Amino acid sequence: MGRFLKDRASTCSWTTPRWRRELGKESWRTIARSSKHDAANNRAIQPLRLTRTKRRRKMAMFSLSKVEVVNWDYWSRFTVPLSANIVTLVGPNGSGKTTFIDACRTLLGIDCSGGRDYSRYARQSKAPVVWIRGVVTNPKNHRNGRAFFPITTDEVTLACRIKKSGGDWERKYFVAPGDVPLDALESDATPIGLRDYRQRLAVAGLSEAMRKVLALEQGATGKLSEYSGQMLLKLVWDTFGDQSVLDQYQRAKQDYDEAGRELEEAQRMVDNQAAAVLRLEQEVEHYREWASRKERLLDWQTRLLPVKELNELVEQCLEARDLRRKARAKVRECAERVRVHAVEQARLSTLRVQKQEVAEVTRRNFTSAHEQLAAYRAQHEGLQSLLNERARLHRLVAAQRAGIDTAALADELSKLRTDRARTSFERDEVLKQRRHLESKAAALRAGQRDHWPDVESMSAALSAAGIKHAVLSEVVEVLDPRWQPAVEGVLGGDRGTIVLYDPDRQVEAMRIGQSHRFKHWINWELEEVRGTASNRLLAKVRFSGKVPTWATRLLASIYCVETVEDGAELNRQDAKTSWVTPDGYYRGPRGGRYVGVEAKDFLLGSSGRANALAAAEAGLGDIDKQLEKLAIQTKALNERIGEIEALLAGHDAAGQLAARAEEFRSAEAESERLVAVIQQAADGVAQAQSADDEAQKALNLVSEEAGARKEQLRSAEGGLETAKLELRTKQESLHAQLESLREKLRGAPPEWRKPDIRRAIASHPDCADVDAAVFGRQIDAESTWVKEHAEGKDENILLRYEKQHDELARLESVLSERKTMRDRTLTLVDEQRGRYINVLKGTAGAYIKNVKALADMAGIEAIARPFVVENTDVSLAQAALDIVFRFDQKAEADLDAADSSGGQKVMKSMVLLVALMLDERNPSGVVFIDEPFAHLDIFNIDRVASFLKKTNAQFILTTPVTHNLNIYSPSRITLVTQTLKPGERHAPPIGIAVRRGNIT
Repeated sequence: MGRFLKDRASTCSWTTPRWRRELGKESWRTIARSSKHDAANNRAIQPLRLTRTKRRRKMAMFSLSKVEVVNWDYWSRFTVPLSANIVTLVGPNGSGKTTFIDACRTLLGIDCSGGRDYSRYARQSKAPVVWIRGVVTNPKNHRNGRAFFPITTDEVTLACRIKKSGGDWERKYFVAPGDVPLDALESDATPIGLRDYRQRLAVAGLSEAMRKVLALEQGATGKLSEYSGQMLLKLVWDTFGDQSVLDQYQRAKQDYDEAGRELEEAQRMVDNQAAAVLRLEQEVEHYREWASRKERLLDWQTRLLPVKELNELVEQCLEARDLRRKARAKVRECAERVRVHAVEQARLSTLRVQKQEVAEVTRRNFTSAHEQLAAYRAQHEGLQSLLNERARLHRLVAAQRAGIDTAALADELSKLRTDRARTSFERDEVLKQRRHLESKAAALRAGQRDHWPDVESMSAALSAAGIKHAVLSEVVEVLDPRWQPAVEGVLGGDRGTIVLYDPDRQVEAMRIGQSHRFKHWINWELEEVRGTASNRLLAKVRFSGKVPTWATRLLASIYCVETVEDGAELNRQDAKTSWVTPDGYYRGPRGGRYVGVEAKDFLLGSSGRANALAAAEAGLGDIDKQLEKLAIQTKALNERIGEIEALLAGHDAAGQLAARAEEFRSAEAESERLVAVIQQAADGVAQAQSADDEAQKALNLVSEEAGARKEQLRSAEGGLETAKLELRTKQESLHAQLESLREKLRGAPPEWRKPDIRRAIASHPDCADVDAAVFGRQIDAESTWVKEHAEGKDENILLRYEKQHDELARLESVLSERKTMRDRTLTLVDEQRGRYINVLKGTAGAYIKNVKALADMAGIEAIARPFVVENTDVSLAQAALDIVFRFDQKAEADLDAADSSGGQKVMKSMVLLVALMLDERNPSGVVFIDEPFAHLDIFNIDRVASFLKKTNAQFILTTPVTHNLNIYSPSRITLVTQTLKPGERHAPPIGIAVRRGNIT
């Protein structure tokens, strides 16, 4: 077995696949190139990829030393020793023999027998946690390594903890060096999952095939003897074989099948192409008479014109490089202009602050003088009221002397009171309008924008909901006031678009829009605005943040023209071009119309805010005039109402005049004095107002200059952006032309890269005096001439024939290469099959040797017919192990012989099973055999017992209670199970009987 493994390992030592070495680098490149041009199936030939794999050497399996069980099924807790080659578990039916075997299987990560599983036993115990702990050996391998490396102790503790988790039972495993008790194990060791645990045990020798063997159910001991030769061979291969060898063989077969399909496809394409070429050959003879003319045309098309275009492209690249240099200079010039404007703007800002301080002083002086004048006028108005009262008393005296019409006065009084109430109501309404305009003007002075009522309501609702947003009119600033009507008109009603800066809340925003019946757009698809050409409407605006994508695309698509005629000229070049004039005449995809907006209706940017503020202030002036008019009317009504009320009340007007004569004379004298004082104060107010106007004028001039400088700075910045955009455009144009030049050179002959050769070709007499475009037209004329002299035939017949012939040659080359590839893959299939068969023979031979050796130990003759497998797929598919056994010099019995007795089946199964566990003829590991002596007579029981004693593997056997003591003879340790007693919670622990001395 060791020599066989060594031979197998030697066959895997290569670094480069043999087919690749034989094919060679040049042939491989040819195949790769041809596969790239395979237009029929568009699939490259895939090379075989063989990998070097390490040989697998069977590790000597461990054996069990003892097992501790806690809360497993009806058992509470017990520990049993298993440190013997043969351990017999005896007890009546239903006493827990299979339950104990299932505990050992669960400890080793093996499925339980029958329909049972570990959760069934855990539920049966009615305990929250179940433990199974085992101590196993840690044998050394042929390299003196340990089975559970890196654990180097002679003993290793394996444990399984089954615990209820989330309504289901979950098991975890532990591996620890030495004999570790449960308490220390739970506190110190790290649990691992079933998959990792099985991999750990597989390294220690418990393979997948051995797990299947150890999972054989009760009464299935003799099933190995019923395996067919092919089934047994598969089991042997799963245990000892090198799966990578089989994988490489199957991969080689797949590559061979793929190469065959590609070969058939290539053959079909060659046949079709050959038929097409044959049809064309019959027509080619009719075109020989004008072949030379067509060859010259082909030379023009393939050599002269491409070189001519290449030369012109080089000149264009040089010109584009010069344009880029000029664009860079323009960028530097614009940057310097921006710097100068920025410095001047800073100076004007400082000067404006100074003028602002002077204006504030003059405004305070004017305010103080105006307040003094108002105080004098208030005194004068008080005196004037006394004089008016005197006049009223005179009118009363005159009316009383003339006689009073009480009914007429009552009617007049009622009418006057009605007029006064109406006038008061009108005054209240006008005051409401004034308060609204005052708040609006204050908001506009503070920098807020004016909106349509529905937009303002929607914006307030979004702000109340905490949704970050803006109105489109707030983020758009028109840089050139001359283009304000055009920009406002193009955007039109979309100026009320809500720009949503929180796209995650778009649904909530639309829900608010639905409740407000908001008819403008809510948009969250935003982008940062980059520069654009200076002749587009987008260049006339500036954005203070992200804006909807549609807005930037709309403005960038519209050309700015001065007149309708200029726009019509653009449409003559491109009928789909959109343009707009400064006053707002717009030509779009649906035609032309006037969309300009009047200044009073501006909404965008500072102009919109300034216009809205001017409109609000003008409205306040009109309202003040209305209020003044209403005040005069109210005063006249009050005076007349007072007179009528006095007449109707019978007041003594003459007496009051006499009593207050001195008061009236003093008031008249004081009024005359105050007139002179008021005139003097008015002159002071006029002087202060003049000084304030001068200061305000100076401030306005500086502000206007600063504003103009700011606009110049913005314009310069816009020019800088335009220059940068133009530079980027020139760079992109240069890069595109250079890329076109590289692309043209990439497929061109190497000599075309030399300028002298290009000039020599371009100076050919046929094209020396014309450019590429003219020469192209000459080629078209020449092509027309060829067509006219083709006598009605297809002028491309020669080119088609050449292309079809070349295609046929290419396809034939591909066909040849694919034949070679198919032969290579066939060789590889034979090699890999032979290699697989050699490994299979070695594996089967080693197993047969193990079977014969064990059969001799059991006193049975094992005869293996020659394991012959030819290097063909059919022979390999029919391969099987042909082993027969002879008992007591009787006739030979095949593996699956139906007439074998129960004892013979058990013996054959024992031999076949233990042979799977041999490592270089050394038995190892642990085997569970459930009732191996069932239905055996005394003679066969002795034979099985004798065989078990001769092997060194560890066997854990079960048997029912019997009086045949021969069953117990091979066992050093006998474990006795008992059934659960009625009324008891736990079953009795397992009894232990240890035999002393040697077993004979």
